[in-house]
Amino acid sequence: MDTSGNGILSKREIKAGVDDPFTKAYFAQLSIDIEMNPEEFFRLLDTDGNDQVDIEEFVQTCMRLQGGAKPLELQRILNNLNLVVREVSIIKANLEGVDGRFR
Repeated sequence: MDTSGNGILSKREIKAGVDDPFTKAYFAQLSIDIEMNPEEFFRLLDTDGNDQVDIEEFVQTCMRLQGGAKPLELQRILNNLNLVVREVSIIKANLEGVDGRFR
């Protein structure tokens, strides 16, 4: 999938990989359901939200996705939870800037 060879997957590379029959067969053999929107698959893989997927993110997420729908739903929940945590941290930092009593 890493057509650029830089060790990082872009959205374009993920889309090409999800559309590739060989990649689909490989993921199916690993019991990983990638039959979803490529954008959604990219969001699931990009756990730190930096708009790129490194090898650690890729492997960890794929390990979580093995086994079908239940792991897929759990990964979606984890990603949403991480997004909420980041947003709450930003809000907290903003509030602390307004009034130092919030901690």
